[in-house]
Amino acid sequence: NNVYALTITATDADTNSATQSWAVTVADVVEISAISIVAIADTTVDENTAYTGVTPVITGTAIGTVTYSLGGTDAGLFTIDATTGVVSMVARDFESAADAGANNIYDLSITVTDSDGNNATEAWAVTVADVAETASFSIDAIANASIDENSVYTSVTPAITGAPIGGLTYTISGTDAADFTIDAATGVVSMVARNFETPVDADTNNVYALTITATDADTNSAERSWTVTVADVVEISAISIVAIVDTTVDENAAYTGVTPVITGTVIGTVTYSLGGTDAGLFTINETTGVVSMEGRDFEAPVDADTNNIYDLSITVTDSDGNNATEAWAVTVADVN
Repeated sequence: NNVYALTITATDADTNSATQSWAVTVADVVEISAISIVAIADTTVDENTAYTGVTPVITGTAIGTVTYSLGGTDAGLFTIDATTGVVSMVARDFESAADAGANNIYDLSITVTDSDGNNATEAWAVTVADVAETASFSIDAIANASIDENSVYTSVTPAITGAPIGGLTYTISGTDAADFTIDAATGVVSMVARNFETPVDADTNNVYALTITATDADTNSAERSWTVTVADVVEISAISIVAIVDTTVDENAAYTGVTPVITGTVIGTVTYSLGGTDAGLFTINETTGVVSMEGRDFEAPVDADTNNIYDLSITVTDSDGNNATEAWAVTVADVN
């Protein structure tokens, strides 16, 4: 305890004596001394492996005993033996970095302090390296969906069974992949509103096929496929046929009508049909609406009222049943 106790005895020639005791205390004086820690190299450990540092080497003259303490950005993720200065860190997961920069580089420093407060600091970094880990997981079943035409489609968020390594990234593939978009982080798939009458899927049957793939941080993956069917909805639309004027043809000359012009919004494709009093005497191209009649004899009329005026109408009908009708007459003129 730095208190030195002593006693002296004085003895004369005839052995008479006297004794006195006292103590000498040695007081502490702060001594300045240059000390340092030999450089500690940055190091790398595989993920899921505990880290144990080297024993620090001190140069210079330490006064008394030394004590070690931790510092640095990620000090809270390490432990230190205050006597030896050996640092440790539990096993870390590369895919779930816990360091301040979340980059798997753990920054720390140690400070050695002697009895008189002389100290030195050394910093280094411990990098946690990725190791490819095999994992088994799957995407839970996603039911085939059906949506009305002209409605946007948004899928469910995929549910995962199993234990992927780290975060997942989602991609889309399949026959009709280009008709969808996907959120790479959540796996949610979307498709813009589609028109039943003008399908854009690969086989134009309004059934859109797709597959999503979930890939984890170590490239383990799982797939799930399903279909989205676009259902027909009856849409009301006003359409009409531009007026077709009555016309006259010479007897014995075939008649070919004009190509009808449609106004308004047609839903899907259109089909033409014949009507009117003398419909049976004409033919019609169901796709174009062009009407024809063979040459007729003025002297032997075959129209309903035998007056050489052949009455007809055409009706255009679109995919959702919207329709319009236009009527006119073809007169067969006498030729001398």
